[in-house]
Amino acid sequence: MGKQERGVFLPTTQIWDSASISASSGSSDDLKKLIIKLYENINIISEAINKKDTGIYDVNEYLCGQMYFSTAGDKQLRPVYRKVVDFGALPAAGTKTVAHGITFNNTCKTTQVYGSATNPSTGFIPICYASPVLADNIELWVDATNVNIKVGKDRSAYTQCTVVIEYVST
Repeated sequence: MGKQERGVFLPTTQIWDSASISASSGSSDDLKKLIIKLYENINIISEAINKKDTGIYDVNEYLCGQMYFSTAGDKQLRPVYRKVVDFGALPAAGTKTVAHGITFNNTCKTTQVYGSATNPSTGFIPICYASPVLADNIELWVDATNVNIKVGKDRSAYTQCTVVIEYVST
């Protein structure tokens, strides 16, 4: 037996023999069996699609399809929510904060925080940005109320910045 695949994948082979459908006499037993097989196939497809990560990045809280382990030891997976914060321009110096609008409490935790910024004249940089030159670094963190970005030098030419927050909550 080969390596067990992890993840959610739709079946690529038929679940029933199409020849048996053609050979069916149309009796009510044959029809019932066909309907059951169709229902089972639709159920497999629906479950797989519902478990896939959705590629929607919205400024409103969005249930993205990811599932995260529970620390309660109950083996229940918790859904991951995603929210994009339109941060605007990076600051010329110091720290800029923008409210994220997420209600964090003791049952919430972030799973990912990331972003990018655009300078229309020169290109793009990731947020956080690490450099061997200390002044070039860009720090990103989220607190209970805000997204915070701290720059070591003038980054105001980066006029478009978005930050993605993914988190679980019970």
